[in-house]
Amino acid sequence: MCGIVGYVGEQHPKEFLIEGLKKLEYRGYDSSGIAIKNSDNIQIIKSTGKISDLENKVNNENLINSKLGIAHTRWATHGEANEINAHPHKVNKVTIVHNGIIENATDLKNKLVNENVVFRSETDTEVACAVIDNYYHGNPIEAITKAIKSLKGSYAFGILFEDQDKLYAVRKDSPLIVGIGENENYIASDIAAIIKYTDKYILLDDDEIVELSKDEVKVYKDGEEIEKEVKTSTMTIEDANKGNYKHFMLKEIMEEPIVLQRTLNKYINNMDQMVDVSDYEEIHIVACGSALYAGMIGKCLLEEKANIKCITECASEYRYKKVIYDRKTLVILVSHDMDMMNVYCNLIVKLNDGQLESIKKNNTVSDVVYDSEGVTFYGDINFHSISTDKMNEIISENGEFKIKTKKEDNNASLNYSIRNHEKKIKKSDLIKRKLLEKVFYKNSFKISIFFFVLLIFLFLISSLFLDFINFDSDKFLYETLSKNQDSYLICKPAVANK
Repeated sequence: MCGIVGYVGEQHPKEFLIEGLKKLEYRGYDSSGIAIKNSDNIQIIKSTGKISDLENKVNNENLINSKLGIAHTRWATHGEANEINAHPHKVNKVTIVHNGIIENATDLKNKLVNENVVFRSETDTEVACAVIDNYYHGNPIEAITKAIKSLKGSYAFGILFEDQDKLYAVRKDSPLIVGIGENENYIASDIAAIIKYTDKYILLDDDEIVELSKDEVKVYKDGEEIEKEVKTSTMTIEDANKGNYKHFMLKEIMEEPIVLQRTLNKYINNMDQMVDVSDYEEIHIVACGSALYAGMIGKCLLEEKANIKCITECASEYRYKKVIYDRKTLVILVSHDMDMMNVYCNLIVKLNDGQLESIKKNNTVSDVVYDSEGVTFYGDINFHSISTDKMNEIISENGEFKIKTKKEDNNASLNYSIRNHEKKIKKSDLIKRKLLEKVFYKNSFKISIFFFVLLIFLFLISSLFLDFINFDSDKFLYETLSKNQDSYLICKPAVANK
């Protein structure tokens, strides 16, 4: 997953861009970069490695006076991880950052090469940048609208035009939000990147283009301006930070009980929102990475408790394979972030084009949701989006509920209850945890080496001691057993004939 942030306002964008990228580190990356703009030119700075490497590089540069910029963390797909392939990319008057994959990039690149366009990187992003530039003749909205009709795949773009003092963005299948501030506005892949500055945001739907200045936000669809709802996030700054944890993964592990209870509380008091799995003859759990592992646990629970055939599928394979729905099927999409969730839903809709009959939606618990949110019915196929990786449709920490099962007795039901195990963390537990982190996590390699050397030392000492006393193990065993001949069958070692 890549991360995008953008800023337009009254301050220099450096601080916001670097801090925003740090909040998106959890998405993974191998390189990063920023582009800042003044009235005359666009300055681009890139780096491989950690965001701190980019930050050091930016601090050592003579930055232009700017109030407008975009930044990006890249997870390499097209081309290796190096500064040339890192974002942002610039082609003539257009500079962009990109999250997603342009599937027809090779065909577009070949066409543009024949038109004497020169490419410096191996990326699909530079191709998309060249396509936008090819359509640009002074009107950014028109150029973006025409360009996205040529692109196949998923994308979220943050875009700067050399002769424009505004920030532009567009998305399709990849997440992008618009933050609303005071005398400044933002774009980001996740609310976490902007929550320090504002809790007001707009969700963009597919192929909606946004134009941002410091005091105005306009959204366009097919060239026409449209109205969008401004939402308020419930996320806190603490939620977006690592806190005292060494990294985000450790924080996620330690906070699982709290996050799980928050998610499940919505369903405990609203059981009518639960999925009745007994309505289905087969269940597909579609996910990637650690979410797929959670799906495998869900498969075991569903088959054992609900007695329904269940299969788990890697989402990247499910996307392209021919899926045969020859029975009433429930498809559960599991993701730990709305980036992949959004892609899953849109891709499956397209995969099953022609089977669509009706659509129904409701809300999920996530702040960052798009058109994939809730429950969507396609004839006998039910796509249920889950905004966490905990299979929260069938597990509850607090309270009791029923899951109908597919047994011979149609009225059979399973009373399934799990005790609420959320406990207040004692101060002593916090001290122990911090000591564990400081002593073990930070020195695990040194500790391993120490014990390895100690083991070798003890082995050598014991060997020397046994040699010193001239210990004969065979003789010792024979003599020991000989004293108890009533209890043991003694076999003397054979003595070779001399």
